[in-house]
Amino acid sequence: MTNNEIIKRAKTFIENPPYKEGEFSGKNWGHKWHSLCSYQGKLKPAIAHFLVTYFSKPGDVVLDPLCGVGTIPFEACLNGRVGIG
Repeated sequence: MTNNEIIKRAKTFIENPPYKEGEFSGKNWGHKWHSLCSYQGKLKPAIAHFLVTYFSKPGDVVLDPLCGVGTIPFEACLNGRVGIG
């Protein structure tokens, strides 16, 4: 993915957040394991899902060095990426 493609996707993601529409807008969207560790500041699984699928492709390594409970690495693994946190 080129820098221009990344910038374009980022602008689209910010201007029209897909995680706020339809089934993705619910607090409990996603794999049932997301609910194993729930706390107030946790990133919504739908946001992690879209970040992973917008900015990586299957087989990519997705690194989240400040992963907290691991929402982003978990979504990466669920979507065919290698999730590291």
